[in-house]
Amino acid sequence: MPAWTAPRTWVANNTLTAAQLNTDVRDNTLHIYEAFGAWTSFTPTLGGTSAALGNGTLVCHYMQFNKTVHARYILLGGSTTNLSSDRLTLTLPVTARDPGNYRVPVGVGHVFDSGVASYHCIALIDHTTDTANDRIFFAYGGTTVANVTDSTPIAGFAASDTLSATITYEAA
Repeated sequence: MPAWTAPRTWVANNTLTAAQLNTDVRDNTLHIYEAFGAWTSFTPTLGGTSAALGNGTLVCHYMQFNKTVHARYILLGGSTTNLSSDRLTLTLPVTARDPGNYRVPVGVGHVFDSGVASYHCIALIDHTTDTANDRIFFAYGGTTVANVTDSTPIAGFAASDTLSATITYEAA
C-alpha cells in the first residue's frame, strides 16, 4: 500500500507535473482505497436448537477497518436446510466488543419465504445469554425484546427461501 503523502498547497502559476499528480492524487487515492481493504469471505457457524444448513448455500463477507467491522450474510435454503430453530444464530467473523449485560442491535435482516411472505428482522448481539460475543441473533416482529426468540418466519424455511443480513459492530 502506498504511504499517505500530505498534498502540496498549490499557488498560482505552479507547473503541475506527472510525478506530482502520481504522488498527490493516484498514491493517496490508492492509500485510502486500500486502507478500507477488500471484502473477505468467511464461513460462519449456523446455530440454534435444530438448525442445519444441509444442502443450502451460505455466502458471507466482511471488511474490517480499525475496530469497525461490516459483514453481510446471505443464506439460500436447500431441500435439506432446516432453520426451524427457536433461536437461530450465525457466528461473527471477528469477536465483538463486550457490550455489557445488554442486547445490542447491530444490523438488519430480511427473510424471504418464497411465494409466501417477506419478514424484516433485527440482527443483534445478545450478551445477556451469549457471553462469548461471537454470534448474532435475529429478532422478528413484535414490539418487545421478549420476542427475540420468535421463530415464526423461520419455521417454514425451505428450498429457495433466503435469509440475508447486513451488520456493523465494534470488534473486541
